[in-house]
Amino acid sequence: MKPLSLLIVRSAILAGFILASDFAITLAQTGQHKPLPTAPLEQYDDPPAPSIISVNPAAPSPTPTPTSPSPSPSPGGTPTPGGTPSPTCCMFTGTVSTTCQYNAASNTFDINVSALINNPCGQTQVQPANFYLEGSADGTNFEFIVRTSIENYTFQPGQNNFNASFLNQIIPDQYVFYRARMQFYNCGIYLIYAPAAPVCRPGATPSPGGTPTGTPTPPPAGTPSPTPPLTVSISGIVSYCSNPSQGPVPLATLNLTGTVTASTSSDGSGNYLFASLPSGGSYTVTPTKVALAPGTTGIDTVDVIAIQRQFLVLGTPLSGCRLNAADVDLNTAINTVDVIGVQRFFLGLTTGISNTGKYQFNPINRTYPGIVTNQTSQNYATFIFGDVAMPFVH
Repeated sequence: MKPLSLLIVRSAILAGFILASDFAITLAQTGQHKPLPTAPLEQYDDPPAPSIISVNPAAPSPTPTPTSPSPSPSPGGTPTPGGTPSPTCCMFTGTVSTTCQYNAASNTFDINVSALINNPCGQTQVQPANFYLEGSADGTNFEFIVRTSIENYTFQPGQNNFNASFLNQIIPDQYVFYRARMQFYNCGIYLIYAPAAPVCRPGATPSPGGTPTGTPTPPPAGTPSPTPPLTVSISGIVSYCSNPSQGPVPLATLNLTGTVTASTSSDGSGNYLFASLPSGGSYTVTPTKVALAPGTTGIDTVDVIAIQRQFLVLGTPLSGCRLNAADVDLNTAINTVDVIGVQRFFLGLTTGISNTGKYQFNPINRTYPGIVTNQTSQNYATFIFGDVAMPFVH
């Protein structure tokens, strides 16, 4: 670290310029799925599996009677599996498809799931559901691997498309095949399977030995099956522009809105991917990341002195992302408010720090109207307010 004598003298002289405004840092939850409900869920775990209803995608919707009425889940609330559905207990139909990508560096797999679900109920339904991933040695007998948390999904009347991803997933070597399913809880418990598919290990191209248990059977003759639309993807990298090496930023949350609503996170190399999006749809991607807490390592006296020297026009001036990161109060000028705000953050104080510790992305978002091709290299640069000198946070 550099000597602090200059900082101490300047801080004493300029103390009168401290702003009294309080600034709060909002910590945003990351991740695609909400936490599991607090109510016991053992009866829904695998193994053992509950008594379930396999759904034929094109079959008429039955009307079962729930055995244990309880309040229906409301939008945004904690879903209650097994709760009372709408008065008619209207069941959904549809198809589920998957893609598999092998990650050679980590010997893991990215399994992307796309569910095209039909809501025949004539009105919007908000119902709990989740996705399961299963493995099989013979393509017939499948075993539980992992699942997503149960959350409320909004089903508009007619066709709805939902996506889930099992990223960097370990699939044990004994499993030659995999499949996914979407499981619903609005009429008891029922589910819709994707067809069994070979695990995309290098050099492996097996064929399933039979029809997997629970896979929806073909619809009756003369009844057309729903045809999933052609799909596209949006992908890119999130990098840290304050660092000359442009290091990756992991665990940034990217939210997708538009024709489909989804969320994903950047991996350890900064990569992100939205796969199996309906072609022709319009989308907006917005990146976010949880702000650093005051006192977090990476923003310290070296940054304070660098910003103070910028204010005093001493030495090599800051430029680019580092200059933007120095303007913690966003007034387009580097002054004592910025210097003191970063110093207070370093000391662990929560007030008078302006935007220190918060991430700023460029661009703020990207919009894609009616895309019909894959959108690659959709990259985002980011910096943290107050992090202007080595060593950098990323």
